[in-house]
Amino acid sequence: MLRTRRLTKTLCVHLCGYDSGDTLNGMKVAVSIPDPIFEAAERLAKQRHMARSQLFAEALEAYLEARDTQAITASLNEIYAGESSALEEGLQKAQYDSIDHEAW
Repeated sequence: MLRTRRLTKTLCVHLCGYDSGDTLNGMKVAVSIPDPIFEAAERLAKQRHMARSQLFAEALEAYLEARDTQAITASLNEIYAGESSALEEGLQKAQYDSIDHEAW
């Protein structure tokens, strides 16, 4: 029972790389995951009819993409922190005049 519990907490997953035939093509790693997260992931993988490894790979990919987006936003915020984002009065008027002014 203890061995099964240990295997549940530490699972091997393949990260990244599914080809058109859904064949795993990636790096095998061992990660420790709290039981509630593992159990929720197990249920979700079954609901989506997908391999648990694929679920973990997709989740990690989404997390990394979100982090990358946050880094880009932080860089842009830093660049524009010292500059005014206000439009010149003439450009602002032209922009305002170019849109429809319908009542909501």
